[in-house]
Amino acid sequence: VSVNLPAVTRSLKLQKRAAKEGFDWKNANGTLKKVKEELNELSNEMKINNKRKIKEELGDLLFSCINLSRKLGLDTETVIRDSNRKFEKRFKKMEKTMNKKKLKWNLNNLEKEWQKSK
Repeated sequence: VSVNLPAVTRSLKLQKRAAKEGFDWKNANGTLKKVKEELNELSNEMKINNKRKIKEELGDLLFSCINLSRKLGLDTETVIRDSNRKFEKRFKKMEKTMNKKKLKWNLNNLEKEWQKSK
């Protein structure tokens, strides 16, 4: 699998190739278990602030999430594009409300308005 491909595309191709050889979860639930495992590993490394391992575990988590998308039959690029649009829409709504109400831009107010924007 070419190393010059975009990261998500390369991940998908690597996963499909591995699946052809039988190295794949039977269903999305097995893949979701792997995502949770990788999230726990990332959390553990964050607790001890191991920068090298944090990077590695975050990469494993992203790779596993891409695999979950594949197992669910979803196009990963479309999924993330849709999520970006949703985030942007909510953020703009929150931003408008913050300015209209003349609220102080701090995390507490931002989080409250974010929850309302959902």
